[in-house]
Amino acid sequence: MKSKASFQTKNTLLTTGFVLCLLSLLFGGNLFGQTSVLDSFALLESSQYKRLDTARVMFLTEYASVMNESNPQRALEIAHEALNLGLTLQFVPGIAKSHRTKGVIFYYRDQYDKATEQYLAALRMYEELGDKESMSMMYNNLGIIHWRQKNWEGAQSFFSQAIDIMRQFDNPQRLSAMMLNLGTCYDNLGQIDKALAIYDSAYQLKVILNDKVGMANVLNNIGYVHQSRDKHALALDYYQKALALYDLEASTYNRISALTNVGACLSELGQWGQAEVLLREAELLADSLEAPNQALEVFRAQLDLRAKQTRDPRLVELWSKVRALEDSLNKVEMQTEVEKLNRIYNYESQEIENEALKREQELQHAVIRSQRIINFAALSLVLVAIIFVIFLAGANRRKKAMNAQLRQNNAQILEQRDEIQAQQSAISKQNKELAELNATKDRFFSIIAHDLKNPFNSMMGFSQLLHQHWDRLDEAKRRKNVETLYNSSRKGYELLENLLEWSRAQTGKITSKPSRLVVESVVRQSQEVIRANALRKQIELSAHLGPGLEVFADEKMLDTVLRNLQTNAIKFTPQGGRVAVFAEADGEMAHFQVVDTGLGIVKESLEKLFRIDHSHSTVGTENESGTGLGLILCKEFVEMNGGRIWAESEGRDKGSSFHFTLPLHQREAKPVGEG
Repeated sequence: MKSKASFQTKNTLLTTGFVLCLLSLLFGGNLFGQTSVLDSFALLESSQYKRLDTARVMFLTEYASVMNESNPQRALEIAHEALNLGLTLQFVPGIAKSHRTKGVIFYYRDQYDKATEQYLAALRMYEELGDKESMSMMYNNLGIIHWRQKNWEGAQSFFSQAIDIMRQFDNPQRLSAMMLNLGTCYDNLGQIDKALAIYDSAYQLKVILNDKVGMANVLNNIGYVHQSRDKHALALDYYQKALALYDLEASTYNRISALTNVGACLSELGQWGQAEVLLREAELLADSLEAPNQALEVFRAQLDLRAKQTRDPRLVELWSKVRALEDSLNKVEMQTEVEKLNRIYNYESQEIENEALKREQELQHAVIRSQRIINFAALSLVLVAIIFVIFLAGANRRKKAMNAQLRQNNAQILEQRDEIQAQQSAISKQNKELAELNATKDRFFSIIAHDLKNPFNSMMGFSQLLHQHWDRLDEAKRRKNVETLYNSSRKGYELLENLLEWSRAQTGKITSKPSRLVVESVVRQSQEVIRANALRKQIELSAHLGPGLEVFADEKMLDTVLRNLQTNAIKFTPQGGRVAVFAEADGEMAHFQVVDTGLGIVKESLEKLFRIDHSHSTVGTENESGTGLGLILCKEFVEMNGGRIWAESEGRDKGSSFHFTLPLHQREAKPVGEG
């Protein structure tokens, strides 16, 4: 037979411990220092300090917490005043604290719906502030409300959220209290393993804090879990450890419950002699401390022990009947007292009513005597009021006229300010465009004056040499000079072609005509054109392309970009190097890379590669010259097709990687079932 007395004792201890955790978490330390709070509030209420500021909001919430014990209604009024003041000042911490304080007040008035509403409002404020520790406290308070209503699943959810957040902070005292709350939920839900696990975690924190009473409370909870599953020997071990800790700390009230628990377990295990000794000790201790609740639990455990010793279950039945009779007698006495009070109240009410009628008659006579005086005074006041209203109406009309004129003047000033700002913005934009146009013009003339002239000077020099000394030159020198002449003419043509394309793009005479392009075809075509240059320097030319990759772009522009980037890569890559083209889908874009093992680019130069106002031209590994115009043309063409271009390099002799993106060709989806 399971000991009901021991269960009831344990429930009392759990409830007592839970309420202590609840008080400390609800008030967060505001139960102490009441005198200083009251003194500070009195000072704050004085005329010289009574003002609208954030300090007053926080003091009002503290004062409401103190008043909640003696005058809950007044405490609620003060908390409401703090909330209104916080809203007026838009002081979010004060608003959160006011909602939190009102929640505590409603909780202790058993108005759980209103308490929940206030806690949720405080939680939203703390989320806005990013105050996670206070958020944890609100989740814990919401869990306590569900715990009181025996909604174990709801309480378990809120306690779990509170613990998850509180673990981020170094506050083992609060964390262990929350764990005890969660453990009681798991126990009531029948999730024994989880209850024992969370109790073990709470116990470890109590050990770190050297909180012996807290350690004993956890051991009592664990003992109850085992006792409720008829594991009385295991429960006894935990109860005895708890009793030893209570003895160390001289925790007298807790010691009564612990003695009762140990006695109940010994009774279940048949060790009746020891059980009787401990229960007798608990009885004497409860009587000496005048603790009726603890004495009742001891009496129940003793009655259960007597039933086991005599094996007469009629003792329990008799005790239940005695309790029922006691409750009935209490109800009869209470009803008699209520009737007596009602008779007294009715008699006094009649006396008060008679006295009120007598006074009413006297007042009527006084009213009649003074009515004429009052009428005359009222008429005078009405006349004065009419004159005053007429005066106010005139002043109000003048004020409205002045306000209308001020609004008109303000509107004109704002309109003029907007016009000035718009003009300044337009001038700034035009200045920027003019600067870019000047840079473009300067760069254009520089290329024409210098870069375009060099190939023609070379061609003229070598053609003159061949013309004048043809007969003196052997076949090998003739071929070498012709090859040089060809290379110079090819470079001049390429420069001229880039220059013409760039100028057409700048003047808007060239437009993008995008179409569906197979990337592999365009890349292979561009590599065939430049393959001779690569073979001459023994450079490995390769392509690594995504299968079936298609883009939506202008074919000529894409070919120009690929040729320019690969030509540059060959130019700055030494003999025996590698140049590779990579392309793959990246979301809704195709990502191209032209990678080489060449000279690399320093960080300072990377930022200037695609700018027309900065000349970036360097010679290649075999003194190949260039203008940098090709990269600028690449940037124009990529952006005209809806993409972007950039370069990356780890530095000198680390190679370079040029990237650009273009839109993928979007295939039309076929209907389901279509062949």
